[in-house]
Amino acid sequence: MFDTGKIVCMETLADQFDQLGAELSALVGPVGVRTLTDEELLILTGAVERLGRAVDGARVLAAGEIGDRSRRELGPDGLAYQKGCRNAIELLERVTLIGGLTANQRLKLGRQLHPDTTVSGEALPGRFPQVAEALTAGRIGIDAAAAIVKGLQPANAHRTSWPPPRPNWSPPPPEPTPPASTRTPTPMLTLRRIPTRMPPRWRRCPARPTRSPSRPPSGGP
Repeated sequence: MFDTGKIVCMETLADQFDQLGAELSALVGPVGVRTLTDEELLILTGAVERLGRAVDGARVLAAGEIGDRSRRELGPDGLAYQKGCRNAIELLERVTLIGGLTANQRLKLGRQLHPDTTVSGEALPGRFPQVAEALTAGRIGIDAAAAIVKGLQPANAHRTSWPPPRPNWSPPPPEPTPPASTRTPTPMLTLRRIPTRMPPRWRRCPARPTRSPSRPPSGGP
């Protein structure tokens, strides 16, 4: 069952976000920005950037949670399936009105930063908890988080390898090489030089004899 109090609190928080966005739009509009001094403009730019990084962190983490709840193995119980969408990308596009490329990037980074869960439902830290915490706090942006995760993936390859190695398993021994006396010699290919036939030299055709023009018959005396 759903917690009614939690839903009401989230709706109130969403309304506060919408109100904050409206106030920010009115403050940094074309007219409001032009009225600022140089120092005020620089202070506002830095503050908006810090706020934007925090919002980006919430975007990525929310997208990662949507992707986790829309996993293919969940089937009809997946969030995207219940909302009539093919996958998490389409669901995120409908909710946020963004393009498919942006939705895919957020989902990809969100899955990499999403915390793990055991079979019993216990929460475990994700593969990159420090990056997720820095992104949520607004200390780094999406581009920096994606670059850090990409650089750390080779170091975490042993944690993400699938399927896991089986215990007491060793690779099969290589096939024995037969002794040299029993080997079948490889037939050698003999290349035969094929003579090339040169085309005959072009000979100049003799000139055709020219016929003298016929003289008109001369009249009699």
